Amino acid sequence: MLVRFSVENFLSFNERTFFSMIAGKTRSKAYHKNKAVSNVQTLKFSAVFGANASGKSNLIKSIDFGRKLILGKEKLTSIQNQKFKLTSKPNVNSRFEYEIQANGNMYAYGFIVSKKAIIEEWLYLVTPSKETLIFERINDVITVNKDKINKYSDAEKEFWNFFVNSVKSDKLILTHASQLEINKDFASFDHIRSILNWFKNSLTIVYPNSKSVGIHFELLKNEDLRLMFSKFLSYFDTGINSIEFDTVDPSKTRVPEHILTESINDLLEEDGEKTTAILSEPRTGQLVFLQKSEDGVTCSKMITKRRVFGTDEYIEFDPTDEESDGTKRLLDLIPLLVDSMDGDNVIIIDEIERSLHPNLVMNFIEFYLDSSRTISNKTQLILATHESGLLDQSLIRKDEVWFIAKAQDGSSHLSSLEEFKVRFDKELRKNYLVGRFNGIPKFGNKLDLADTNGNSYFL
Repeated sequence: MLVRFSVENFLSFNERTFFSMIAGKTRSKAYHKNKAVSNVQTLKFSAVFGANASGKSNLIKSIDFGRKLILGKEKLTSIQNQKFKLTSKPNVNSRFEYEIQANGNMYAYGFIVSKKAIIEEWLYLVTPSKETLIFERINDVITVNKDKINKYSDAEKEFWNFFVNSVKSDKLILTHASQLEINKDFASFDHIRSILNWFKNSLTIVYPNSKSVGIHFELLKNEDLRLMFSKFLSYFDTGINSIEFDTVDPSKTRVPEHILTESINDLLEEDGEKTTAILSEPRTGQLVFLQKSEDGVTCSKMITKRRVFGTDEYIEFDPTDEESDGTKRLLDLIPLLVDSMDGDNVIIIDEIERSLHPNLVMNFIEFYLDSSRTISNKTQLILATHESGLLDQSLIRKDEVWFIAKAQDGSSHLSSLEEFKVRFDKELRKNYLVGRFNGIPKFGNKLDLADTNGNSYFL
């Protein structure tokens, strides 16, 4: 679980800014809270509201940048163009810190970086009574908890010595660990493995244009999952009765011939490890699935089916060309609901309302929260949204609501609804839209709008 995240000097965040999933004083909807770890109880849901360009997406990008840097998917030099720019005294360094719960433990992990080097990095195991150092780094000096390491074998001690001395100045310790094949029998690395696994497998970030490609192969292979998926689509009133896969002639697809041939040859390569491939038709974006089989390579496409009213006849639809933007968005979001039922996932969605009716967004959230009543899953859903209809206290708790707004200097600032003295029975949406909590657009005077000759457009 995500407990807290803080960022400084990145995108629109100048000063250190905190986002928290720690449950507040709100007493309602106790089932929205996860079981406490190290005496810290986290929330299952949170929503960040704000105007366009207020910093909602930047908050998500900040969380994602740290994740990518840790997993080696982002270069350190890329931070240079992402630091806060609207200042006469720019800060050289940027700071990121994650407080998380993983494998029954609570950790504090963070780092301070410049465009060229890791300035500081730290990892602590947090318990109700104390914080225990796992490692700490200040420039090129790395300190590890020798009391912990000395309990292990000589081989393990020797590897730690090699590990510490081989970390490069521009690479995080966690990144270095992820790129080494560390013996799983080395128990002294268990905490590091827990953190890495959380960033790699538990944290999912979904942008407006994100596509759930992996789920399609799962649907192709798993009939039970297809049935569940179809039920979700019916529940959300898409009109779709089922999802199926049609076997097609590879030559009849619209994938360029040379790409298709190369992919098939790769799968047929003797002693080759690849058994599947996903290709995309350039014009439509329709996915084409290749699977190695005993007879060669099978090519298939996903289709949706609808029943002709009053008959037993079903019509096939191409989900890329013939489904609405809202349905296609649902096809990407439903896997997240499925994941939430599996447990131990932190799902962050930017602009969940894109292409979706407000009632459908509400129902999506309601479904997630209702399922969390009966499923002990430790899943969190975090949204950045414009959808003011979610500001409904029959649906969510006060401590689940955050507002983000731009200051005069262009920097973003976060505030929790709990910081405002609002009666519990007050209509939140109305108060938000009139500017009570900030986070709404501030328009100029339209009478100031004029052409190049100074003639107002409104006079």
